[in-house]
Order: sequence, then C-alpha cells, then structure tokens
Amino acid sequence: MVARYFSLAETESKIMSEAHEQPATHGRSNVTCVSLARQIDDYLISAGAWYHRDPEQMSVFILTLFQSWMQMDLCATTVYPILKDFHPLFEPKLLDVLLFSHLRDMERLQTIQTYLHGRCAQAKVGAMTIFADPAPGCFADRDFEVSGADGMQVLQTKIDSDSMKTRIEKEEELERVNAQYEALTKQKAEIPCTERLNPDGTHDIRGCKHCYIVRRRWRLKIQVHEDFLPPDNMIPQRRSIVFELSTPQEFAAYRNATWNMAVAISQLDTALAAAPQVLLADYVQLQPYNQCKSFTSLTLASHTKSFLGTHYKSQRLPAKQQKVLLPSALKFSYNDTKNGIWFKALPQNLSFAHHFAIRLPPSHPFSDLYTSSVFAADGPGPSSYQALASTPQCPSGISNQEFIAHQNLMRGTRRRWLCILTELGSSNLNLSLRDTTVLLRRLALQAGPSSDGDVLQAVYTVFRDPQFCFRLIEQVEYHVQTIASSWRENNYMETLVILATRLCGLAYPEAIARARALLLQIRNVALTWLRLLRNEMRAAQEADVANQAARYCFSSALLCRQTFSPEACSLSKLDAESFQGFVEATLTMQEALVFDMSKFTDETRNLLVHDIKMVAAFRTELLELAMKYVSHVGFAINATWPAGSGKRTYSEW
Repeated sequence: MVARYFSLAETESKIMSEAHEQPATHGRSNVTCVSLARQIDDYLISAGAWYHRDPEQMSVFILTLFQSWMQMDLCATTVYPILKDFHPLFEPKLLDVLLFSHLRDMERLQTIQTYLHGRCAQAKVGAMTIFADPAPGCFADRDFEVSGADGMQVLQTKIDSDSMKTRIEKEEELERVNAQYEALTKQKAEIPCTERLNPDGTHDIRGCKHCYIVRRRWRLKIQVHEDFLPPDNMIPQRRSIVFELSTPQEFAAYRNATWNMAVAISQLDTALAAAPQVLLADYVQLQPYNQCKSFTSLTLASHTKSFLGTHYKSQRLPAKQQKVLLPSALKFSYNDTKNGIWFKALPQNLSFAHHFAIRLPPSHPFSDLYTSSVFAADGPGPSSYQALASTPQCPSGISNQEFIAHQNLMRGTRRRWLCILTELGSSNLNLSLRDTTVLLRRLALQAGPSSDGDVLQAVYTVFRDPQFCFRLIEQVEYHVQTIASSWRENNYMETLVILATRLCGLAYPEAIARARALLLQIRNVALTWLRLLRNEMRAAQEADVANQAARYCFSSALLCRQTFSPEACSLSKLDAESFQGFVEATLTMQEALVFDMSKFTDETRNLLVHDIKMVAAFRTELLELAMKYVSHVGFAINATWPAGSGKRTYSEW
C-alpha cells in the first residue's frame, strides 16, 4: 500500500512540475499532443482504482488529469485551430466540487478553470463537441472544408469511384444472370420431363434434362451490391466516415484521452446501451481504405445491419435492379467499444459530484440527511424554509437545533465560513460525532465557485479579513482547551486540525503567527495523547483493552503528523523540538499499527493515504532535517523506546 501511493505521489508530482510550454512549431505540437494523451491514459490506468471513496485524493486525481489535458488541448488547438470553435466538453464549474488543502492546488485549479472558461467562450457552435454524431457542422464536416483536407477529399473520391465501378459491374452481372435465367426458362419449356418413378414412387431424375434445367435455374442467385458510402445528400455522414478512415494520429490520441477522462470521472448510465450491429473497421467494403495505423476503441458504429449481413444479401432470379443495386444501409454514430457506450449517452451537463457525496453507514444519525439531494456536493444546499420543514425527519437522539445546524452549514457558499464560525461558537454541533467531522471536512476543503480570478475562490475570500481570522483562531483555541485531556476525542481533534491547517494556509498575514501557534498547541496535545496511550497500550493485560488503546494511539499519532503538512507549516523552518515530535509520532504510529488495516473505516484509511503522500512529497526535506538534528532523532527513539537502566548510543549517519 505504501509503495503504491508513494509511486502515485511521484507520478503526480512529475506531471504537475512538468508544465509543458506550448510548442512553437506545428510539428512539435503533434508530438507533444500524442505524448500527453498517452500520459493521461497511463495515469487513468495506474491511479483510477486506487482513489475510490477517497474524495481528497480523487480531487488530486482529477486536477492532475486536467493539468495534462489543458496542455494537450493547447497543442491540439495549435494543430487543429477549428477545435476552438467546439465546446471542450468540460465546464469550469465542474471543478467547483473538488477538495483541496493546499493553496498551490487552488492556484492550479484557478489556472485550469480560467482556461476552460476561455475555451467555452470561444466555442462558435454552442454546446456541440467533437463527440457529436455525424450532423451538419460536426467536427468531421467542418474539417473537410479547411485547407489541408485534400487527402480526405481524394480518399472520398476514390471510394466513390470504386463503389461506382463495383455497381456497374454488378449491373452487368445482373443482365447476364437474368438472360441466363430466361434461357433456362425457355429450355425448361421445350424439354419435357421423363416422369420416371423410383420403386418407392418418387421421381427418378437420372437422365431427366428437364429436371436438371429446373435445378440449374433454381440455383441461380446474385449477390447484391451495397454502396460503399451513404448517398450524396448525406454529406456529414459521408465526411465522417472518410474522416474516421483517415483520422490523424494526434487527433485520435486527443479525442481518446478526452473521452477516457470523461468516462472515468463522470457518471454515465450504460444499462440500456444497445450493442452496435457493425463497426466501421469491420465493414468489409471499407476495410481496404482504412488508413489508421492503430486500433482505437472510439469509432463509428451502426445500429443497423448492412444488407451484406442479412438475408437480403442475395436475390433469386429474375431480379430487378432496385432489389440488387442497394444504397448503404448503415446508420453510423460514434461508439466506445471498450466501455459499450454510445457517444450520445454522454449527458450534456457532466458532473463529478458523485465522487464527493458523503457516505456514512446507515447506523450514523445523519446518514439519511447527508445522502439526500439537498446535500449534493454541487447543489446550493437546503433553504432556511426547507431546513425548518425537515424537522419532523430529525433522527432520535439528535436535537432539532443540531439537525437544523447541519443544514445551515450547507446553505450557500459565500457565507460558508461565517456559518462555520457561528456554529463553532454555539452549542448546536456535536463535534465528537463522526458525522460532523465528515461534513466539516468537506465544507472546509471544497473549492467552491470562482470569484473573478481570485485564487481564494468565492468561499475563502473571508480569510482576507483579519477580524474573521482572529475570531476563528479564538474559537478553535477554546475547543482545543476543551478536549485537551480527552484522548478519546479523535473526531473532535480531526476537525480542529482541519480548521487550523486552513488558517495556516489561507489566513491574512497578520493572523499567520497566531494560526501557527494554534497548530503547535494542537500538536502538543496530540503528542500528550499518544504518549499516554502508548503507555496504556503497553501496560494493558487484556487483548481488547490493548487493541482499543492501539487504535486511539494510532489515530492520535496520525493526527499529530497532519500538523506537519506542507499547507500548515514550512518544513525547512522546523526547529529541533518539532522535528523530534514528528519522529516520535512516526515511531508511535508504527508501533500502534498492530490491528488489521483492512478493518479501517474509509475515513481512517483516507487519512493514512494523505499521510503517506504527504511524506512522499517532502522526504528530501525530512532527510535533511534528520542529518541536521541527528541528536533529536535519538531523543525521539529514547522517548518512544526507553533504554532501561543502560544508556543507548548511536553511530554516525
């Protein structure tokens, strides 16, 4: 598990740091576009399944994808300027639901959303994307008309020419076999049947020329001709087919990567998707003209059969031209053969909100409320009237005030942090409840709607008010003091860590010093807890008691390490005592991990993943600190594992 997430952290760091500049040349853009498309596809495969039910890591996953996609789109629009006339498929507001604890991620988000906004504004064909089925104005139709499309026009002319040649040959063949049929009919009439019988009463056909001619005439058939392309009046369909037969590699790579992203992170209903009858690549009459060098799962497919694949493929004689010389029966639309999805099944308004729905076991008091539509991650939240009207649904054991308070937190985005501050100062919220921690974590990290290019988005602009920051610090300080001696309050403490790290990362400069002092206070409380629990774990005589102490000790150590996250403090400025605390928390966490990790709740597992990736991000700085504060590493080891009566010595690193 650790190795896997370390690897993913390295991949994401590499993608984020390698900001590809827009290539200056057309040829270089081709190469870079294909390379970035491959990078997106590889990352989708390597990371997608590992972030299931982890909203924060899913946010990093989506942001990383869009970072690569933005660079790929820049290259693609350089090669194909008409791409700018089409909607990019993704709206900026799609990313409002993402959860970020790092200011640098919010800066990247702002860059991506600004780019998407510009692309959407440039679109000249409304909501039409490159994934639109063949129709007037679709990408293939437009691309046929631009300069440089001579190759496709030549290919279309060749297909039409070959189709016409085959049609003429079939017409001549029809004349011959019809004439043969007439000749056999005449011979049949002129030659009588012998009418000899076998002993069993059946006709003895041996030597009967009449019956021989009947059999020859009956066996006469002619295979039908089907036009290679739709009729001339179906121009978009014809052009789309020719375009797919000669799709440039860079465009195919761009389209595949964009589609794979949409399928991977959107919610599509494929339950009723009908399988295609014919794929363009399998249609025998067009196979000789397929110029694509590699297979792609995105292709034109027909929901109707070809005449060549039905009982109409041959006709008995005599046959008329209209029964033999047939138009194309294929009705092509775009299809994803790998996922079994027709492009038209893609909703016009995509959503990533399902990744950020709050899921709690049914036994939790707020599980029903959190899964209701008013708590959707991309929704406005319940109105005050809805909140009051819902009080009859308040679960037992929860007061109406607390039930309404949870809904008030969800109402609106611009006033979110004012609501959080208000509720922290009231007694309406039970911060010991896991439900409350999960809700506040999502609200405190959600990016929210943009605000005129402000990196803080609309939700966090309130952090520019020093009075708000000081008041929030006071409230968090009060709650830290309230639970300082209660090591069982790990849910409570997790909420306070979230709020404190947000303050350290976003607060007005005048409030930063107090915010960091608050974080240090939380760290010291967590260290006190883990030391107490470590001793209790070691002294326990019963397995159940030891196991419970280990769980709380592990959580305390994990929360302690969260106070060292890059968004909260600068590791390069860490003093010796703080680094000693980090090492002690690390050693304690390892010692306390004596229970089955598969039994972790989603929330605990997600915290651990965040911790693993946090360490992966600053392991170089940790090594430098270890070399700088060698003696304090020893102090941490001694504090965690006392040497007894003897004195422990350490060799040089």
